[in-house]
Amino acid sequence: MNFSPLGATPLSGTTMRRFDELRNRDDFLSHLVEAVAGKTPDAAIYPWSETPVVIAVQGECILMQRNAAGRVVPQELQLEQLNLEALRTHVTDQPSTSSLIYSGELVVDTLDSARPVLAIIGDHESLLSHECWTELKDAQRASSLADIENTPALVHLRTFAPLSFDVLAENRVERAWGDILSATIALNNWHQRASFDPATGQPTRIIKSGWARVTPEGREIFPRTDPAVITVVSATFDGEERILLGNAQAWGKNRFSTFAGFVEVGESLENTVERELFEEAGVRVEAMQYMGSQPWPFPRSLMLGYSAVAANPHEVQADGEEIAEIRWFTRDELRTACASGEISVPQRSSISRKLIEHWVGCPLPVE
Repeated sequence: MNFSPLGATPLSGTTMRRFDELRNRDDFLSHLVEAVAGKTPDAAIYPWSETPVVIAVQGECILMQRNAAGRVVPQELQLEQLNLEALRTHVTDQPSTSSLIYSGELVVDTLDSARPVLAIIGDHESLLSHECWTELKDAQRASSLADIENTPALVHLRTFAPLSFDVLAENRVERAWGDILSATIALNNWHQRASFDPATGQPTRIIKSGWARVTPEGREIFPRTDPAVITVVSATFDGEERILLGNAQAWGKNRFSTFAGFVEVGESLENTVERELFEEAGVRVEAMQYMGSQPWPFPRSLMLGYSAVAANPHEVQADGEEIAEIRWFTRDELRTACASGEISVPQRSSISRKLIEHWVGCPLPVE
């Protein structure tokens, strides 16, 4: 079920159970590893009837393959591809380097088939078999899902994201993976930056199955999420409703998108929408509506989508610093400009594309 006006957004298409009460146990990862090894774990700690899924992550990429049904999904590592003794030692020692984390619960069809997901996010050489490590080291990075044939490839989460919210029945597997992979990449990015206590410089250790770290003094450190607003602006004038899109200085000349910015200290989300639109395009807001949100783990953002109505459509102007150009489009003008290649809009991995297409009322040509 989805409660936002925008509907499901990429990387947030399911309601993953996170099992906070279990992942906080010191022995939880040990039980998952033993379940991988084929042993029957304690049902009070392991509430699944199926064995865990083990995947490999490198940076913001996941090792993926095409399954028997032709769908591109994370490659499920088999027992012979893992260094079981190294995994056991790892979860017992609670090292300072991040290597194995609990990512969440994968539910493709029913809760009866639910499985916990373990992600190897570091120290692949010691935790994988030599053959699997060589395969991961040599894996090519896929520029598109169509490039993946029979050989596993490293797929960036942005490439996978468009399928992770699609409501088509054939995409149910990708949709089930959406928030699991989003959480995994966000945690991986955080662990790479949180090895030391920011207050003392002392090394920290991973705890809570990879969802927190602890200092030598026992102070717990948790992943941070940075909120940002992203807004589609419209106004009705000259007899038609129009959308305002901007071209940023850092982009190519023909790329246009919605307006976005991080929430500053002391601001509400509504304050941020008003400030960002006025700063970037001189827009004065007369109405706004919350539309939905999207996790954006690059490295740790939460995008909060809004629609806003401009009170001064004839006075808007690009700031000339961050935004190079702004343009009003009617629905027909935008569809025509996208179809002809005159402009491009954000890829389908972003909530920005979802906001634009929601305003247009139909999908735009896929890049």
